[in-house]
Parts: sequence; C-alpha cells; structure tokens
Amino acid sequence: MAVTLVYSPLWFHGIDIILEVFSILAAVLITIVGYKAFKLTRESKYFYFSLAFLLITLSFIARAITTGVVLGQVSGVAIGTDITQAKDTIEDIFSMGRFVYFLFVLFAYVILLALSMRITNKRLVFLLSIFMILFAASAFGVSALVFYLVSLALLSFIAWQYRDNYLARRSSATLLTFIAFALMVLEFIAFIAADWYRPLVVGAYLFRLVAYVILLSMIVRVYTK
Repeated sequence: MAVTLVYSPLWFHGIDIILEVFSILAAVLITIVGYKAFKLTRESKYFYFSLAFLLITLSFIARAITTGVVLGQVSGVAIGTDITQAKDTIEDIFSMGRFVYFLFVLFAYVILLALSMRITNKRLVFLLSIFMILFAASAFGVSALVFYLVSLALLSFIAWQYRDNYLARRSSATLLTFIAFALMVLEFIAFIAADWYRPLVVGAYLFRLVAYVILLSMIVRVYTK
C-alpha cells in the first residue's frame, strides 16, 4: 500500500525508488540553494521558492514514513497480530499519512501559484490555504484521483503563467521555468492516466525528475553569478 495509490509495473519496481530518491535529493538541493540565493540577493521570490520545495521535500518524507509504518503493520499481521485491530490501525496510519502528504504538496503549489502570479494580497493567499487544508482533510475519504486533479489544476495555472512570462520576456530563464512546470503538469497527467495504462507511471517519475533538475540548475546559476 502506498500513500499515492499509484502502482508501478513489476519490471519498474526498484527503478521507481531510485528515481524517487533522486527527486528527493533534487528537491532538497533546490531548498538549500534557493535559500542561499535569497540570502545573497535578498529577493523574496527565492525564499518562497525555497519554502515551497521544503514542503515538497517534507511531503516525500511523510509519504516514505507512512509507507514504511504501514508495511511494518502488514508484516505484523503476517506473524499473528489480531487482524481486525491491525486493519483499523493500518487505515488510521494510512489516512493520517495521506493527509500530511496532501497538505504539504498542496501548500507548496499554493506558494508557487502565488509566486508565479505575483499575488500579494495576503487574504487571498490565506483563503487559498484554507481551501487546501479543507481538501487535505478530506484525505480520510477522498480518492487519490481527486488529489491529482487538484494538483494538476494548480500546476496548470502555474505553467500557464510562466508561459506568459516567457512570451513577454523571451529569455532562456523564463523558457526553462516554463518547461520545468510544463513537465510537472505532464507528471500529473501521466499519474492520472496510469490508472488505465500503468506503464505511464514511468513517464511521471521521469517528468518530475527532469523538471526538478531544470529548476535546480537555474537556482544554482543564480547563486553562482
């Protein structure tokens, strides 16, 4: 059982973990270098970018811990633990872990949305955050598909905004930013479509990793200038 309820093809098992680890490392590096870029330039956009990827990093950690605890509980059932009690415990752990995972990811995307669209109205950002908290709370009953659709909607608006930024400025930085978030949109499209054609999960992992590497390279370039 996994927090996201997306199952990889058997031949992809192990490879998905490797790609996940590299994605986590990229997210951690974006967090660190982004914060250093903020300290160097004092531009708040780097601080919020770093904060968003800190939340994404925490979401990865929350998902890994939840999956590990759930697998531990399942192993306990296999060696003779009371099945009914263990099932209730597993469902509680799974729901709580998914709530934390949803919350971190959605908060990260709200920050990136506000950053990309230059939303300075704090009340509006607060309202969006409240909606994300309420949605994350529904993790106890909602399917993972709804989470993917909400994430896809948020990322689509972010990518759309960065597309407009590129068309207005025509710089390599704005183009790469747009490409990175477009790949993150494709990631969630692939995860959703994988419900019907499982090998698309492979594309989802690759899209995410390439997107993070592009964003990391851009942040590094800012910091090293």
